[in-house]
This record gives sequence, structure tokens and C-alpha cells, in this order.
Amino acid sequence: MAEPCSVWPVDEACSYGIPVDPVDRTPVQVHAMAVATEILWRLTAGIYGTCPITVRPCGRKCGSFDFFPTQTIQGVWINVACGCEQSTCGCCYVCEIALEGPVAEVTEVKVDGVVVPPEVYRIDNGNLLVRTDLAEDGECWPQCQDLGSPDTELDTFSITYEKGLPVPVGGQRAVSALAAEIIKSCEGGPCRLPARVQQITRQGEQIQLINDVDFLRSGLTGLPDVDIWLTAVNPTGQRQPSRFWSPDMQPVLRSTTWP
Repeated sequence: MAEPCSVWPVDEACSYGIPVDPVDRTPVQVHAMAVATEILWRLTAGIYGTCPITVRPCGRKCGSFDFFPTQTIQGVWINVACGCEQSTCGCCYVCEIALEGPVAEVTEVKVDGVVVPPEVYRIDNGNLLVRTDLAEDGECWPQCQDLGSPDTELDTFSITYEKGLPVPVGGQRAVSALAAEIIKSCEGGPCRLPARVQQITRQGEQIQLINDVDFLRSGLTGLPDVDIWLTAVNPTGQRQPSRFWSPDMQPVLRSTTWP
């Protein structure tokens, strides 16, 4: 896994003293929110929080000329018509591309350097970019493109979208609570009784602690208001997002820098 590309928002109703607007935060609050975000992002398999990503899809059949119409240009045989997969839900053909999801929002689609109007496509199943005007003009998404040229040129195709799930209100409260404890640790001030304390005998001054390793192995932090959310959204302690792969999936070239 890489790292989160943005800091999670705090819970406006219960921010634990952390300003909602990042501009109003002190350096230690900025640091604490970044650390808390990374911890919870990893403990939830990296699925929460959206990141901008740009991909350059390429059809898997571009090099196979047996099944598609071809023509010669300057003596070279090239593919001039790439087909779409037939839908398993009906008798029609669906022009779609499987993106690495979940897809929160498609920001921009460009073909031949020109922005495609958003009203001619939609997202199905959380990751399928479907072209909706196929019946009108017969166009599908390009399966062949010049990957050596920027996506502002002819013969190119790119999709820019926000990948991931927006942080729910429970996650916003969890990151606020965790960041608040990190701030107290940095500043050396009083903090809540550690959640790993299991038993206290006040007169005998006996304290029984839960092993820290038990929390780590379970994917928890030891803070009840954080761990209750982690347990609810990731009960099995999954550390990597689930992935689906099929030999029928179209390969894509993904940008390694954020746009």
C-alpha cells in the first residue's frame, strides 16, 4: 500500500478541539491529523478517502487483427475498428471500461485531447465507465491509443477520477479522537486513562494491563471511540483492499503522479 493522499476531515459535531478548517490548525494539530489519518487509512485497508488518479486505458485486442476490420495506410495494415464486449444482462452491446475502484466521481474523460461531455457516460457498479450515447453515433471508448503522447494530443484517451470512498461520519469522529490523543502525547499534557488498562485496585495500587500486541494484532488502537468504528467497518481486520482480476479485463496505464 502507498499512503493516503489527503487528510481526513474532522467531525464537525465532535471535533475533540481540532478546528474543522485545516488553515486554523496549529503545527502540532496538522501533524496529529496526518498521523491519525495514515493509521486509520491503513487499518481500514485504504478504502476511505478519495484520491485523484489518471489512467490511460488500452484494449487487449489492439494487436489482434483477426477479428476486427482493417485497412492499409501507407502500406501498413492497422486496426480501425475495436469492438465492445456483449453484455451478460441482455442481447445488446455495452460500451464500458472497468476502472480500479471504487470510483467516487469521474472528473474528466478526454479522447483525442478533447474533453468528453459528462452527460454521455455514467458509472455502473461503482467502477464501470459506461458510454450512454453509443446507440446514437456508434462510438465506443477507444481501445487503441498512442501512449507515447500526452493526453492532449490526437490518438489518445485518458480518464481522471476520484478513487476511494468518502470518509463517513464515524471515520471523521475516529480520526478526530485519535488525533486528539496524539496531540496530548506530543505536548506532554494530561490525557484520558489509557484504554489498555483492564483492571485497577485503587487501595492496593494494582493495575492490570492488556498486552499492546493484542491490540495491534486485532487492528485496533486501544481507544474505545476509535475501535468501535474500526470494528464496525473492518471486523476481520483486513489490511489490503479486495481486488478482482480477470483475463478479460482491459489493461490501463496509470499515472504515478497526482494530476
